[in-house]
Amino acid sequence: MAQARRTPGCLSADARSVGGVQHTLSVWQDRAALRAFMSSAAHRGAMKDFRRIATGRTLGYESDSAPDWSEALQLLQEKGRDH
Repeated sequence: MAQARRTPGCLSADARSVGGVQHTLSVWQDRAALRAFMSSAAHRGAMKDFRRIATGRTLGYESDSAPDWSEALQLLQEKGRDH
């Protein structure tokens, strides 16, 4: 999370446990900033660990405003992709 927060273009990054499941929520200035972070060594390392220790869903979408946690979790359930 600290590396995401320090990445240019990251507007916010947060994590919390909901119902015993860890979730992350990040907001990016634009798609290019998100993609730059996704291709960084920090993110690749986290994804390797994720595959080894967890399962879950992801969702990326574009909007003019950032979702709050309740909206983000609802969108994740409705539109998220299982991994």
